[in-house]
Amino acid sequence: MFCLFLFLSTVGTYLIYSKYSNYTVSALSRREAIASLAAVTLKERTDRVIDVGISLATRVQFQKLIEAGKWDEAIKVMERVPKDFPYIERVALFDPQGIFEAVTPLTPELSTIIGQDFSYRDYYQGVSKNWEPYVAEAIKPAVPLGYNLVPVAVPITSGSGERLGILLLNIKLDTITAWSKSINVGPAAFVYIVDRKGHLLMHPTLLPAEDIVDFSSVPSVQKVLKGERGIEITWNPIENEERVTAYEPISEHGWGVIVAQPTKSAFMERDRVVRSDVILWILIIITLETVTFLLLRNKNTMKMQLEKEKALTAMVESANKELKTLNESVSAEAERKLKEKVLQLETLNQNMMGRELKMIELKKEAQDLRTQLGEHA
Repeated sequence: MFCLFLFLSTVGTYLIYSKYSNYTVSALSRREAIASLAAVTLKERTDRVIDVGISLATRVQFQKLIEAGKWDEAIKVMERVPKDFPYIERVALFDPQGIFEAVTPLTPELSTIIGQDFSYRDYYQGVSKNWEPYVAEAIKPAVPLGYNLVPVAVPITSGSGERLGILLLNIKLDTITAWSKSINVGPAAFVYIVDRKGHLLMHPTLLPAEDIVDFSSVPSVQKVLKGERGIEITWNPIENEERVTAYEPISEHGWGVIVAQPTKSAFMERDRVVRSDVILWILIIITLETVTFLLLRNKNTMKMQLEKEKALTAMVESANKELKTLNESVSAEAERKLKEKVLQLETLNQNMMGRELKMIELKKEAQDLRTQLGEHA
């Protein structure tokens, strides 16, 4: 019975562990797939902005105005861009040295900084390195707007390849948040996005309106900024919970996408199935053990019954033998005693017959004497 219990426990444990492992791998794979999908989605949206910028920067009339140094007229060509492309907050123009030349829509605050040098900004450093489109780190605008921006810098070149300036398309962080909402990350899960410096571009709870939040010290962020992709289970000491974290880089733009979900939610289906299997196997083991116990008990009961019947049969046979022996003994004794009585009776009878004969003889003698006496008289 113990062997049966050990066998069923071993089989059940193996099958449950196999299912546990399969569901764990499946859940982790789904997290990785979601992170990958989020990265692809954001890259497509960002590439669309770059494509718009390239299309605008290669307009012949626009290039001629820039080449002639007519920045104010050139920016007028871009006036409808924020209206036609709502995800572009505003358009700015810089000369090849990073001097701010024009912007649309123009505000009184922005007009005060026209002519200033912004070559120290990441967007200028990035685009001027190879004079190719560049998605920069998140910035706080030089003039406070109440929100932060992600600049996309596109070089402006002439038909001959001369560097004429830089077209800067600014994206609000709210736009990136809106893009990420189209990604279904699952119950209790969330996605956050970091730029090439590890600054938050999007987070469901930790994204103040005017502050740049640095997440570069987070291990998963450090890995994704190195171009690594993967998934791991980590402990979040702030919210005191264990999380499944998947990360995927957008290498072309230096961004990283991180999808996080509490393990309780990520493995909910796995835990439900395994819990059901554990209960099922417990019931199977209990049922089989109970059936086995009852069969063994019935077998033992039948064995004991047979042994009792054999013992009873043996006792009956022994009693019959003893009775037969007793009967034979009693019969022999009675016969012996009967023979003795018969012999005694025969002896007594013979004695009595002898006495009767003697008496007859005596009577006869007496009769003879009386006869003789009579004759003499």
